[in-house]
Amino acid sequence: MPNGTIGVGLKWRLGGLRKIIGGLLVLFHMNESAEKCIYGNCKDVGELQGSMPPPDVLLANDINVMPIVSRYLNLIGQPKMPIYLDLHEFAPSEGGRFIELHVKNRFKAFLCEKYLDRAQVVSTVSQGLVKAYKKLTNREVHLVPNVPPYAEISPQPLKSGKIRLVHHGGFGPGRDMQGLIKAVQILGEGYELHFYLIGKSSQISGLKREVGKAPVFFHEPVPTEDIAKEISVTPKNGPVVNGLELRSPEKRTGRPAKFSVQVVKSEGRR
Repeated sequence: MPNGTIGVGLKWRLGGLRKIIGGLLVLFHMNESAEKCIYGNCKDVGELQGSMPPPDVLLANDINVMPIVSRYLNLIGQPKMPIYLDLHEFAPSEGGRFIELHVKNRFKAFLCEKYLDRAQVVSTVSQGLVKAYKKLTNREVHLVPNVPPYAEISPQPLKSGKIRLVHHGGFGPGRDMQGLIKAVQILGEGYELHFYLIGKSSQISGLKREVGKAPVFFHEPVPTEDIAKEISVTPKNGPVVNGLELRSPEKRTGRPAKFSVQVVKSEGRR
């Protein structure tokens, strides 16, 4: 981060009783009361106040933190302080489970309606998300792609072999990695899918059990700045790869599933 920038990671966790009460309030369209229930006893406001001097601009990551940000700015007597709101998901349409469709996403839609226009600047990571958020607000939404730094890599000649699909990123409910597994099975013998996943080990282990005999391989994730090199050089224990970017059709959420495609001579182990 630039000099003078202070980052604060909030570890707020919602108790079980508040989850239940907040969820019921959302189901009955009592969103203001749900917000007070969910955030009313949030200690992160005090944590923010005690961890840094009053900022000139506040950068908020995701719509979920906006109630905390708003309370913090009121607490320090600067309710009109500029806010930069950075959004990496389409909050009103994340995941497909019952609790997400009927509780979490409904509440996030309320937060978007209440807080999107509070931020002076709003950015997101894909054109699909820009369009989706513009439907919720009349203000400008900026595109700032979520990509690693530029890497100077020499291309290698394509060789015969399998097409190697690579996904590197976070894994959790709603990410639909199972959809990618089904896709590579439909594509047939000429394709492989390689995962570099970040997330809970128990969830990743569960995904591994779903693979079966599909040509799917799992690798340890690498730092963001090393991704391009990792998938574009000859690993000591793997095949030569040639990186090309491919984007799948964007889902109804406006969030593109991003992955890479390479031509390889397959020698890797699952």
